[in-house]
Amino acid sequence: MKRKQTERVKRALEYVRRRLQLDMAFVVIPGEPGEQNGVLEIERSDRGTEDRKAWIVTFDVNYVAGETASALRRHAFHEVLHALTWPLFDEVEAAIRRVPDQAVRRELMARSLDTRENVVYELERKLGPLAFPMLPWGEP
Repeated sequence: MKRKQTERVKRALEYVRRRLQLDMAFVVIPGEPGEQNGVLEIERSDRGTEDRKAWIVTFDVNYVAGETASALRRHAFHEVLHALTWPLFDEVEAAIRRVPDQAVRRELMARSLDTRENVVYELERKLGPLAFPMLPWGEP
């Protein structure tokens, strides 16, 4: 089942990458049960900032198995938006790490992470229907 769901996630990411004409590479790995916070999760590759176009995407095998191809494409689009906005938040977090007061630094980092997710959701809601009009945007 892991292999089949890995292929489905790869196809969804490839669909988004092609449609948006992005020069990114995605390594797709099934997540361990209980480790996933979302359906798909994206993070920098093991190369870090040295290769800003390579990403690791993990996923919840059981959840993905119940998703349609259209739903997976929407999830993939969301994660690609994270990748596209990542450099901005790298800079924000680098600045926050320089704040000397630990309590203030923790609050700013929490706010930055919250803002990151809100920015991505807003981009998804506004740009998704324009870039992918064939996907079911009326669904939650």
